Amino acid sequence: MLLLKIDVNGNQEWAKTFGGNGIDRGHSVIQTPPDGFLITGITESFGDNNKDVWLIKTDSNGDSLWTQTIGTDKIDHGYSVSQTMDGGFIITGYTESENNNDDIILIKTDPLGNTQFDY
Repeated sequence: MLLLKIDVNGNQEWAKTFGGNGIDRGHSVIQTPPDGFLITGITESFGDNNKDVWLIKTDSNGDSLWTQTIGTDKIDHGYSVSQTMDGGFIITGYTESENNNDDIILIKTDPLGNTQFDY
């Protein structure tokens, strides 16, 4: 997974990579106050070794502050993230159901990415 910060003129300020030996992808990134970023996507490198939702919180320089994986033994993807009024995050994506269909998933976390609920 690659995170690039560019200035208003499109010049690269820095680039950071995240991931391991499996497939790791970022699908959404937001800027978090007062500075820093939160990325959501998928990871095969961490978690239960299947595709799990992956959250990465960085500082303003793109250095990782914490990561969280969320998922089951099925395939779970995070596609969109927003910050909530309590400083936590809300993630939407999909999960593979018991009959191998894809279902929408909604995940709410606290400010450190710990799951508060998922549907």
